[in-house]
Amino acid sequence: MSASGSQRYVLFISYYFPPSAGSGVQRPLKLVKYLQDYGWTPIVLTVDPEHASFPGIDESMVNEIPDTIEVHRTKSWDPYSMYASMSSKKKDDVVSVGFVSEKKAGWKDYLARWVRANVFIPDARRGWFPYALEKGSSLIATKPIKAVITTGPPHSTHLVGRDLQKQFGLPWIADMRDPWTKVYYADQFPTTPIARWFNERLEQSVLDKADSVVTVTPSMQTAFQAQTETPCINIYNGFDPADFSAPPLAKSEDRFTLSFVGNLMADQNPSALWQVIKEEQAKGHLEKLLIQLVGNADQGVLLDLKRLDLSHLVEQHAYVPHHEAIQFMQSGSALLLPINRGPAGKGILTGKLFEYLATGNPILGIGPTDGDAAHVLSNTGAGKMLDYEDTQGIRDTLTHYYTSWKNKGSAITVDEQQVSQFNRKEQAGQMARLLDSLTYTPLYHPRPRTHRCYCNTTS
Repeated sequence: MSASGSQRYVLFISYYFPPSAGSGVQRPLKLVKYLQDYGWTPIVLTVDPEHASFPGIDESMVNEIPDTIEVHRTKSWDPYSMYASMSSKKKDDVVSVGFVSEKKAGWKDYLARWVRANVFIPDARRGWFPYALEKGSSLIATKPIKAVITTGPPHSTHLVGRDLQKQFGLPWIADMRDPWTKVYYADQFPTTPIARWFNERLEQSVLDKADSVVTVTPSMQTAFQAQTETPCINIYNGFDPADFSAPPLAKSEDRFTLSFVGNLMADQNPSALWQVIKEEQAKGHLEKLLIQLVGNADQGVLLDLKRLDLSHLVEQHAYVPHHEAIQFMQSGSALLLPINRGPAGKGILTGKLFEYLATGNPILGIGPTDGDAAHVLSNTGAGKMLDYEDTQGIRDTLTHYYTSWKNKGSAITVDEQQVSQFNRKEQAGQMARLLDSLTYTPLYHPRPRTHRCYCNTTS
């Protein structure tokens, strides 16, 4: 029996959904998986993989979709093939965020980024909007749907929710997994003032018209709440205990494995860490260290390791399915968590952190020491966050982890109660309670709106 009695239906709209791979699919999938336990049955609206631009494909994740869930897939117009033809890259390369941050891009690459920034607003998945809106309207007209959830990025997904709310008057939750106009890589786009203004206007319309805005970090919650009178609440990302049920890979007793799992971008490069490892090895220390990179690593990172003559310590694995990524996390001696550099770094709380927490392995964080990720590490006791240039702190922490491993001891003391709050099922419960509150009365009455003028929106 569900926690909330009889089942109710919520239209759950997400561009990223299995078989899409990558971090963006985890939150939508897990919410869909567990909302039923709280009396809400999602009806999923997503894009057909044949018409999508996914960062990768992981067919194994399709098996996690409950059999009771309807999944409706639509066509989409995909501009990434056009980007590829304009630039010097393959389509798969331009789908990545890393495409915007290359320093040695030619004029074709710049032109492709200019089009991406100034034509397809708010994002390059805007081509899905008309198909999703048409299908969403049909589903609401024919099924007993009580509410709508949109999750982004891509933030163009929220425009579907906004227009469906206007058409049908259903309560609507905008789930923000990343910032919108203030995302950390925004300044790497050659965006014109008019395009920036238009994007800000779209963002504001979503924030003001949603019945609730949900964020994944306290910093995002604070930032969005300062922009709108719509209630903003925070529901963290997390880990699914079911993902850790398979036997882990055996931990190496001969090598201290410092593992990074995910996409390692140029602005995450922990250059001070590599320098510390170089210096310590020159002293005869950290002699059994292995650097394990699982996923895509920026060429600049690999060149940095080569420049310091550390390539022989690196073990690389290309993209692996999610269940294998979990196994690599479990088998590491310690886990590396570099946060993207830049003004928005304090608010970055990458989803992999919570799966790192579930392993119980010590975490070496490199990033803002007063950011959201640092607070999670401190509160759980799972590791330490060191400043990007804090070579002494990085040296001390890495040495402590290494010595504890060598002596077969424990480098950290984890607060299991603090970690348990990041369980995906509990977070689905938080989302369900929000849905309950928005649909509590038999007849839904939208809350009064404050009419906002967008004429003087500033960048």
